[in-house]
Amino acid sequence: MSMVAFRPPLAYATNYPEPHISATPDYCHWAPWGESIEQHSQFTKDSYFTKNGRSALGYIIREFGLTSDSRVLLPEFHCPAMIEPFLASNVKVSFYRLNDDLSVDVDALAQSTNSADAILLVRFFGFPTNIKQALDIVKQRNIRVIEDCAHAFFSEQLESDNYASDASFCSLNKFFSCFDGGMLRTKSELTRSKLLALSGPSVKSEVKHFLGKSGVVSGLSKIFKLLKPSGTEVNGSVFNTKPKMSEFRYFNYADMNQRCFSTTRAQLRVENFGHIVFCRRNNYATLFEAFTASNIGRPLFALDEQTVPYVFPFLLNDKGDFEYIRQSGIQVLRWEEYCITENVVIEDYRERLIQIPCHQDLSQEQLMFIINTLNKN
Repeated sequence: MSMVAFRPPLAYATNYPEPHISATPDYCHWAPWGESIEQHSQFTKDSYFTKNGRSALGYIIREFGLTSDSRVLLPEFHCPAMIEPFLASNVKVSFYRLNDDLSVDVDALAQSTNSADAILLVRFFGFPTNIKQALDIVKQRNIRVIEDCAHAFFSEQLESDNYASDASFCSLNKFFSCFDGGMLRTKSELTRSKLLALSGPSVKSEVKHFLGKSGVVSGLSKIFKLLKPSGTEVNGSVFNTKPKMSEFRYFNYADMNQRCFSTTRAQLRVENFGHIVFCRRNNYATLFEAFTASNIGRPLFALDEQTVPYVFPFLLNDKGDFEYIRQSGIQVLRWEEYCITENVVIEDYRERLIQIPCHQDLSQEQLMFIINTLNKN
């Protein structure tokens, strides 16, 4: 295994009260009858369901034939889930330098491509930055390109005038209210046949998941707890099972042996993509206008004409404000576990670059609460 050490988390969800504004959506938004959902996404063709985004990446690594003799280039700003699938295959990993706006330092990239077999180009928070330019550089050197769209379900395939990415993957539960799910875009017939042959979760698991989604499990769990004798500790609901152990914090090889829940696949067939695109872009624009002159920090990206954002990335002036925001009940996120880098700006983002919700379920009242909280009104 490559010698890579991740930083420990700076905080845990248990350190904070239950959020009343969640980081991801809670509801399915049904498309009007007869409306096509196939718009603005590269994952509506040549794409196949996986258990999650991590297992989709695992399949791409297998498809590319990356082994312990291979070297892959990864961004110096990352979460462990982006890196662990490569470590699980004993692939050698190197980190390429980023600029302050998370775009690729193309001059540094051009100097670090020797003996690289593949590169992961990332649409951070949904934004492409300059990865098209990076694509041209590495493709001229016959390096295969994996497009990380974990934050960018609503994106078109990365292409330039002469080149295109070789494969891409996304994470569905970052954009929809599903519990699991990833998608992999590939033209490999072998990978396609393997993915189509995957079985779904057991009928028992499907039923428990459906009951959980419909609120039955939580209701019965509350009743069960009320009926327990006083002073007796309840070690979770009878519907919960102990998770399988893995040597990695996020990646589990077992996830590559099954598809996502059938409810996840069904949800993608009825979701109102147009509504989601409009809401996310509109919410982002509202937050950008409110925070452009903020005293607490600044937005990292202005909204372009194509991006459908996953979150609203915001750079705090004072890292201590993360605690204040989380204690207020807003589930802002932060990447805290990436590897040490010599880039002092990126290193600083571990504590100051936060991800503010901008998903389709936010109400106007919730948007105003976020704005007033961050502006300390």
